Amino acid sequence: MTKKIFVLVLLTIICASCNTKPKLERPNDLPELHPCSITVTFGGKILEGVLVTLIPEDGSKWKPNATTDSNGTSKPNASFGFTGVPQGKYTVAFTLITDNPDYDDSKTHSRRFRSLIPLKYQPGKSTEKVEIKAGEKNVFSFALDAGEELVR
Repeated sequence: MTKKIFVLVLLTIICASCNTKPKLERPNDLPELHPCSITVTFGGKILEGVLVTLIPEDGSKWKPNATTDSNGTSKPNASFGFTGVPQGKYTVAFTLITDNPDYDDSKTHSRRFRSLIPLKYQPGKSTEKVEIKAGEKNVFSFALDAGEELVR
């Protein structure tokens, strides 16, 4: 019985030490980060799974992004493991790609995937803007409309 308890304790210690994650080192050039929350609706309805990307207007390499949750809210992060967004002005792009049920492998111009968000909101086309300010909550909402036709 004592031997079984010893083995159990030893296994518990070994497993606990295996589950510890190494602490991520903050990149030297990562600027100060600020909280940010972006809620997305489309056609008046909450939309889960939308990739929200903040494209810095100053050309910074930090492009914060996050996916909307079941409440349609995302909390973009500039770097994996580090919460928040650098101060500055951003263009906001929205992407939601899904399988195309009409896809036909035998057709040359058939698309395997389709966008559920109009092209006018996607990277390189979006004109939606936000400014992240230090000391503020930086809470934004975007009500996207159908606009131009979706890619199918």
